[in-house]
Amino acid sequence: MYGQMGARGPCVWQRRGFDLWESLVVEVGWRWWWLKYVPICFVDRHVFDVCHKRSHHTSSHITLGTTSRSWDHQHHNRCGCTASLQYIYSLSILRKEKLEYTSILEISLSRTDLLHGTASSFSTLITFDVDGTLVSSSPGWEMGAHGRSFTHAVNSVLMKNDDAAGGTIPQLLEKHEFHGSTDGLILMRLARKMMGESFDKEDAASKLDLMMDTMYQFVSECNDDEVRKGIAPLPGAIQTLETLASYDDVAFGLVTGNVEGIARRKMHALGIYDAGALTSLSKPPQLGGRVWEGMEDKRFLGGFGSDFCSGDIDDPTRNYLDRGEQLAICVQRCVEELCHPDHQIERVIHVGDAPADILAAKNYAHHPSKPKNVSVGVIGVATGSYSVEELRDLCGERIPGVWEPIILNEGVGVGNMEAFIRACGLKAGA
Repeated sequence: MYGQMGARGPCVWQRRGFDLWESLVVEVGWRWWWLKYVPICFVDRHVFDVCHKRSHHTSSHITLGTTSRSWDHQHHNRCGCTASLQYIYSLSILRKEKLEYTSILEISLSRTDLLHGTASSFSTLITFDVDGTLVSSSPGWEMGAHGRSFTHAVNSVLMKNDDAAGGTIPQLLEKHEFHGSTDGLILMRLARKMMGESFDKEDAASKLDLMMDTMYQFVSECNDDEVRKGIAPLPGAIQTLETLASYDDVAFGLVTGNVEGIARRKMHALGIYDAGALTSLSKPPQLGGRVWEGMEDKRFLGGFGSDFCSGDIDDPTRNYLDRGEQLAICVQRCVEELCHPDHQIERVIHVGDAPADILAAKNYAHHPSKPKNVSVGVIGVATGSYSVEELRDLCGERIPGVWEPIILNEGVGVGNMEAFIRACGLKAGA
């Protein structure tokens, strides 16, 4: 017998049993979706959440009473776990079994990539800065893998001498030249300092991509302890991200000056990637993205230092203007690679601890590429090197529906779960 007819159509399963009806609707969680977008794996949510929050390929084993079954599946990070109608017949029913409490339909896929959603309905995009926002830096950070990769890249690419003397970033640059800046601008400023009169700005700019590749290669050859040296997740940040992973209508990404491959490596080594909040991207790199060897399966939404660099190292405003371009790239990726054509995101919120974060978001609120009617906000967190007053003074006047800044109290940041979720305008316990 088919599923019980309801006000919005027949369901695929009932409370104590189910049947498949291939042409109408399915129930996902507590929502109904017409078959235009059908979940590939569906299980009663009280038994097991198939829409797991990670993107690793793994083998799962489910045990229910005395009945146990296993299958390989592609964990997917909140991209909807949907397939379009043209793919629905690639599903094959293996077994249908009625249990005492509920029932499960096992399915196999002819293509594992179908587990990546064709589109989703994100209403909000929340982006995070890394250093000072998700991650704290302690003395010695400059001797970690990322910190050492800068001088290594300049020496190797521009000075042609891997063993050349360099120094650390804090030794060579003023704080305003690297804090809140992007890896590309830091490389250029570092090259000018290290090379002196022999520095050729145009030559250095033309080799910027090669220097970033060299940085990534250096970091990729370091072990996790070297990657983590001098940095650690801020207290409570991972727990907050684990909670945020349950918000299916919110996309999460990074907007950071880090080279993308290095950002992936750091998030993996620090356990932030495994928190499951960062929204995975299943398509090949687009919009200037590159393949980062060894991190191909760790690709997530973001705008990175390797995506854009103006190369203008004499204009201090480029610290935030370049970051604003990275935010624009992240939004564009979200819209073009994740969102359904008929659905537009309504809010973009950037979270950061530095003046560059506040000003980048503020600049993006009036960016020509910003989707129409999208509200832009920033959540300033004084968990890095800047005070609440310094961040608040940069916000300017709130413009309802256009620019919505919030600065959290001193010491309150991503790790303060309830306060942070409230600042994001999200309902608790989603």
